[in-house]
Amino acid sequence: SLLFRTDEVLKLQRCLHAAGATHVIVKLGGRAGLRLAVAMALIQEEIRQDGLRALNKQLRGLQDRVIASAGLEEQLVELQQHLASSKNQCGEPNEGLFWQSVHKVFRGFPALDSDLTSSPDTT
Repeated sequence: SLLFRTDEVLKLQRCLHAAGATHVIVKLGGRAGLRLAVAMALIQEEIRQDGLRALNKQLRGLQDRVIASAGLEEQLVELQQHLASSKNQCGEPNEGLFWQSVHKVFRGFPALDSDLTSSPDTT
């Protein structure tokens, strides 16, 4: 008959799992063997649950990164829209220096009429 200590076998099982083993099987008969098999099954389930928790943590981290990048993407779109509207607004306005002086540079060019609107109604 083989003598064993359950705590030593369970410690060995944890070491084997840490080394990459997915299952550790020990065949023993009798009550002691049954107790050991149940204890090992509980250890196996604990290891599986730890793995699931680690995967869930990684998944939450990835989800957070996706959500954060989606927020950044929205901010990027807003920034691009703002930049586009700023470019439209930053063009030489009707009342800019060029338009105020063009009639002095080019003979026959009419002076800027300040009563005219810079954005006529197109409807």
